[in-house]
Amino acid sequence: MRVFTLTKLGRKVTSTRDSSDSELRILQYIRENKTATDDELDVVGERWQVRSLREHGLIKELTT
Repeated sequence: MRVFTLTKLGRKVTSTRDSSDSELRILQYIRENKTATDDELDVVGERWQVRSLREHGLIKELTT
């Protein structure tokens, strides 16, 4: 199980934007809950979106 949290950039994006976009819903979910597992994020959005957010530096994995 992998655990994700927001980066500084991710926190900045969620504080300045409010939208129903699926990637922003993932960021908002993590912001509200501080962390989220990959299983929880699969319910909120698609797995490729999580990968995309990680590649863009908006979220980071806490477990390695």
